[in-house]
Amino acid sequence: MKSRGTHVILVLMVILSLGAAGVGANESIVFRTWWGVTGPRIELLEGMFRQFDEETGIQVKYESPATNTTQYLDRLIIDSVTGTELDVVLTGGLWTADVIDAGIVRPLDDFLAREPELKNDIFPAIWEGITYKGQVWALPFAGGPQRVTFQNKDMFLARGLEPGEAAVVSWEAFSKYAQRLTQDLNGDGQPDVFGIQDVRNQIYAFYWPNGADLFNADGTDFGFTSPEAIGALEFMLELQQRGVVGGAFASATAGMTVSTGPFSLQSFRATLPFDLDMTLPPQNTPKPRTLSSLDLLTLASGSSRTEAGWKFMLFLLRPDVHANWAVQTGFPPVRQSEVRTRVFQAAINSDPLYRVLGEMYDAAVLWPLYPDSVSIWNILRSAVANVFRGQSPRAAMENAQRQAQQYLVRE
Repeated sequence: MKSRGTHVILVLMVILSLGAAGVGANESIVFRTWWGVTGPRIELLEGMFRQFDEETGIQVKYESPATNTTQYLDRLIIDSVTGTELDVVLTGGLWTADVIDAGIVRPLDDFLAREPELKNDIFPAIWEGITYKGQVWALPFAGGPQRVTFQNKDMFLARGLEPGEAAVVSWEAFSKYAQRLTQDLNGDGQPDVFGIQDVRNQIYAFYWPNGADLFNADGTDFGFTSPEAIGALEFMLELQQRGVVGGAFASATAGMTVSTGPFSLQSFRATLPFDLDMTLPPQNTPKPRTLSSLDLLTLASGSSRTEAGWKFMLFLLRPDVHANWAVQTGFPPVRQSEVRTRVFQAAINSDPLYRVLGEMYDAAVLWPLYPDSVSIWNILRSAVANVFRGQSPRAAMENAQRQAQQYLVRE
């Protein structure tokens, strides 16, 4: 009898363990973004969800209200208050501080304490974009430089110019290259090919590379009236006035463009009939700088499945998984170890511009987590538009400074 009792106990233990495994296998988490529900990026994500499910038994339920930023934030707040299931939320860097202040997400310091290798592996520049009020609130997922310089390599070589870093090493060099690339092909006295595509909305590509920052040196005010900030607008205006700006990069009537980021690399490769080079925006500081932004993985404060949510976030940032995401999307690697993975090295071997992609965060300046950043950013963009409508750079930036001060957080 004793032997039979032991057998019964063992059978019960097996049944219980299978039941526990079954609960794990049926576990699910809710992942919300605003990216929409179709398209290549979503198909790639869904493949990642399936891999995560296969490896962990945790199903990912994907949601996307596909609304504008304001509506998305309102929806998050309403759903958080009403108890709608949310576990992992993908936020935009410009409005993550607003999500934090609304109490929608929780800090991650306790989880990160378990992952010292992750903390040491994420590119150092990224930490400014995920830290707020002394705590870490997010993990980086998609992002990178807002703008890079794409160059028509064939046009450069035809004009006897060296493509690559030489064109953007300084503003003087950039201006000279733009002049050399500008051509009057039919002799009517007007350029038919321009050095650079329209720069009027591209404050991203000139403000930070000139040493300007969001705040002044002591952090007590915005930095819009600094000499570096005003100088950036003056240079953009100067390029326009020199007659080297115009045409379209895609139709080979402009030799360079700073109108997009590295995420356009794959589409350019697939559609443009000429060879490319890709560099940072034109630089005017001793140390290269470029504004970078991030879409961030955050953990919902009301989640009852934080362990599963954290496991999912770690999976998305696993070097082989995120390296494949980087290769497929053109969003740069966020971990240094990603660059060494076989998938990323294979990409470099097939296209040398992936090496440039893997180095993008070395020069990154992250927009810091700050309340009302969307409004602040729109004020800065409006100042640029006003300059190209005839207002002086100084007057436009002084006006922007006054407008932005309503959003200044005073300690």
